[in-house]
Amino acid sequence: MKPARQCSLFIALIVLANTTASADGPAWTVNAAPGIIIPTGDSAAWFSTGFGTAVTADLVFDRKLSFLAGSTFSYSFVPTEAESSISLLGLNAQAGAAYIPTERITIRLFGSLGFVQGWSNAGTGTSSGSLSFGAGVDGRFLIHSDWDIGVRVSWGNAAGLFQALFVGVNVGYALSGHSSRNRSIQIWNENRLDLMDLKTPKPGEGIDILDVRTEPVFPALYGRYDTLPLGSLTLMNIEKSALDDVSAAFFMPRYMDAPHPCSVPENLAEGADCRVDLCALFNSTIMEITEPTDVSGILSITYTRGRYRYLDQRTIPVTILDRNALVWDDDRKAAAFVTHRDPVVQGFATGAASAVRDVPVPGIDPRTAAAISCFAAMREQGLVYRVDPEHPYRHTDSGSRTIDYLQFPRQTLVYQGGDCDDLTVLFCALLESAGIPTALVTVPGHILPAYDTGIPESGAGRWFSDESDYMIRDDRTWIPVEVTLRTADFPTAVQRGMEQIRESALRGEMGFFPVAEAWALYPPPGLTAPESPLSAASDDRIRMAFESDLNGFIDQEIDRRLLDLGAPDPPPTPGNANSRGLVHARYGRYGEAGDAFRSAIGMTEEGYFPALMNMGNLAGLRDDWAAAAEWYERALALSPENPRAISTLETARNLSGPSVPSDSELQGDDPESDPSLRAARIAVRREMPWFE
Repeated sequence: MKPARQCSLFIALIVLANTTASADGPAWTVNAAPGIIIPTGDSAAWFSTGFGTAVTADLVFDRKLSFLAGSTFSYSFVPTEAESSISLLGLNAQAGAAYIPTERITIRLFGSLGFVQGWSNAGTGTSSGSLSFGAGVDGRFLIHSDWDIGVRVSWGNAAGLFQALFVGVNVGYALSGHSSRNRSIQIWNENRLDLMDLKTPKPGEGIDILDVRTEPVFPALYGRYDTLPLGSLTLMNIEKSALDDVSAAFFMPRYMDAPHPCSVPENLAEGADCRVDLCALFNSTIMEITEPTDVSGILSITYTRGRYRYLDQRTIPVTILDRNALVWDDDRKAAAFVTHRDPVVQGFATGAASAVRDVPVPGIDPRTAAAISCFAAMREQGLVYRVDPEHPYRHTDSGSRTIDYLQFPRQTLVYQGGDCDDLTVLFCALLESAGIPTALVTVPGHILPAYDTGIPESGAGRWFSDESDYMIRDDRTWIPVEVTLRTADFPTAVQRGMEQIRESALRGEMGFFPVAEAWALYPPPGLTAPESPLSAASDDRIRMAFESDLNGFIDQEIDRRLLDLGAPDPPPTPGNANSRGLVHARYGRYGEAGDAFRSAIGMTEEGYFPALMNMGNLAGLRDDWAAAAEWYERALALSPENPRAISTLETARNLSGPSVPSDSELQGDDPESDPSLRAARIAVRREMPWFE
């Protein structure tokens, strides 16, 4: 029997078997697949890429995974490397499996066996026939009950003649099985979810929005609204069926860079509702608002109903207050205005510190010295205390909350004044920019700053003579400052601050809020660069004001400590006189200290050992080491075995020699000074005993 007849018989048997096997009725299709032919193996050396087409009649049953059978007639035109070409006609039977993952998509894997006849197109009459075999895969999409379209990829080998890869587009037409194909299309359409074409629900459909409540937005707190809701509303499903894949997002054009997702349930049953919080991740543009502004937010709700996806957008009115607005329902909110990283604040604080860097501050802890410099600089800047301007949005809302006006530190510096909260956040920002922790202290109707000295409770008495000048919090010594006293000196401001705190603390009406802790809830916003640089007071004015406040603080400390020693009529004893000298020496008042030490020495015929040692120390501070040696010799005469007297006398004699650098060299004023001698001199002086 000839090969062609064998193939025909084989196809007929396959068709008969499949027709009788299916109770649902098979789907007969005729397919045309034009494409390109790519020679492979040895054929690639003799032939170039050609083209061809395959016409297939096949049959598939309406099952998820089923057997397929059919036959293929093909024609191929393939150029040769010898500038000629060949033509191939083939007839194959094919069998395989068809997988239907969805109603409209079919994937087929098949193998084929048949016969191919080829001849040369050069007109020589040369022809040849051979058995052929191959395998392939195609994917088809059902576009109509009659038509489908897809891609076919197969490989074939005509034994001894040609082998190649075929890639083509498959177009199919159904001869039977229309009912099952129509059913597949119907099922597909019922389950289809068109994500690219979001539909808009008609009024009265989908979701209804109820009970919309929004609060005014405070720009200074804009970093909080990512988690702190600015409002809420209720979503209700008003459909007769459930809504699936529900999502919602809130957006305010210009003031937000992207919509903020809302927390909603994934599914809403028929008639169900849910409460939704509205949060927002604002950008810094919101800080440009200087007047209360009504804006429109957009709530976007998406959900699936049936086979469609819906997008419902609603407008939510929101009021944004001006950037200086604040409500005092939580006193810690004021920390948002403590903008310690603002370049204007940092520049002002740095300028104040620079103006007084050469001023000695004996007996004063470094943080108190920094606080005094900032206080003095604020006074010399001409800052005055004044109440808030008539705020355009000042009102009492439904929650009995008064919306206040609070300036940022740079505004207080530019406007040259403010009320208690404005001056408090400025003082805190200046110290925080220098790395000094501060706190907001509230009493009824008032707020003032306090700073952490860094001194533990056990050491407070060494630095401060009166407990009424400080407060203890978490084993740290804090100093409050009444910054609204714009013409008073620093000691007066501290006393007034403590008076208010004591009175309120006794009534349980004082609040104490470390700024660093408040920042965790209310971080300060970023501010844009200032339009013009700040004109600050001169260094000379700041230095003079600082020295005045510093001397006032020192005078107060000396007077209190002398009172403890019996002033103004102290006991006439050498020990008391020596102690008075120590008080003066501690705060750099060396003239008064010398007078007290001489008084102690003169109270006995032989002198008083501690006072003699202290006079030697005073002489050493003046770099008069010869005089210091004389005082130490007198002390040693009273206590020949005293080790301190022996060591200090030896040191003084060594330092009074000709090789010792002068005081100007010690200060680094002499460019010819020997750095090694200068370092040695400093080291020796650091080892000198202090006053006894």
